[in-house]
Amino acid sequence: MNEKEGRPIISASSDPLGLRRTDATPAATVIAAEIRRGGPMNFHRFMELALYDPEVGYYARATAGPGPQRDYMTSPELHGAFGGMLCTEFEQMWRLLGEPDPFWVVEGGPGNGTMAADVLTYAQGALPRFYAALRMALIETNPALQQRQQARLAAWKDQVTWLDAAPESWPVLGDGCVVANELLDVFPIHLLVGTENGIQECFIEIENEGFVVTTGSPTSEALAEQIQAGGGSLEVGCYGEVSLEAPRWVGQTAQLIERGYVLIIDYGEPSDILYSAKHRLGTLRCYRAQVLVEDPLALPGQQDITEHVDLSAIVHEAEARGLAMLGATRQGLFLARLGIGDIIDRIDTGLSTRTDQQTHRAALDLMMDTGGLGRLAVLLFGKNVPDQLPAGFGD
Repeated sequence: MNEKEGRPIISASSDPLGLRRTDATPAATVIAAEIRRGGPMNFHRFMELALYDPEVGYYARATAGPGPQRDYMTSPELHGAFGGMLCTEFEQMWRLLGEPDPFWVVEGGPGNGTMAADVLTYAQGALPRFYAALRMALIETNPALQQRQQARLAAWKDQVTWLDAAPESWPVLGDGCVVANELLDVFPIHLLVGTENGIQECFIEIENEGFVVTTGSPTSEALAEQIQAGGGSLEVGCYGEVSLEAPRWVGQTAQLIERGYVLIIDYGEPSDILYSAKHRLGTLRCYRAQVLVEDPLALPGQQDITEHVDLSAIVHEAEARGLAMLGATRQGLFLARLGIGDIIDRIDTGLSTRTDQQTHRAALDLMMDTGGLGRLAVLLFGKNVPDQLPAGFGD
């Protein structure tokens, strides 16, 4: 099981700007053709094509996304208790807002629809008053994944809707909560490096029929500005990834709700930590068949690419768009406050076989593990909400 954490791709023992093998994947062919037409390609464009091209991108594949038989695991795929715990948090938000009907839970990047199904299942069985008011809206860019979600959620077709991926088309839904679990870390990024001449951007070129990484002037002044705004610094030889789109997406979610919350769960650090000697080689990670892949240019379109999120930039953009920062914690503590420990304690009496007990306990422990999923950052923002915090952020 991999939880999007591990060794840096650019290792200290290798030349980070050396020749990379070009694997003959459909996405590699598309990328190479665009480079030959237009010249060097920055990593942002490479990642757009490798992950999101509608024909050859990773997320266009029917088998893409999280799951035990796919390339990586997330908490919802690991155990249904994750969705159940989030449902208790949403129910408390609903009560804090005066029990509005409807109460919208908007999920960005819903994957296989697993978390949405678990939230609806738990509400239907344990929280009937909340369930009667609950409506879900899913934001999905991938048609194949949307079809998978529609099949998974067919039993709740009257309570679930899908929103267009373009934020400019989003409606004002009313009261509710926007949630994004491990979504922001797959937004395309610009790969930067500190040099004697200041911050440079990494570009992909073709040499001897292989992809090679070179450097040049940044394509936007906003890249260095975002690092500096949060107190970060790329010293000579230090790498860093910058997403201008992830903070923008969080800020744009403010338009979806009149009153309510935005809940972000993802790998990330504040700028002064993310862009520092602690992450000298950056945080770029790739996964294929639950295994960390060292080369981000290998097998384009056939492996997941991810990185840590600049939390300072997320907070700055959210506040600029009218969202108030209410709390920040880590997933392990967040789930503990919601009572996941009680579920773990009940496993031995609630399950009859030792194998079942060990399986469930192992999955729940992984979600709490401070060396993995338990260290995911959890941020809460509010818009026109009462002062009292929901349970996941209380004392």
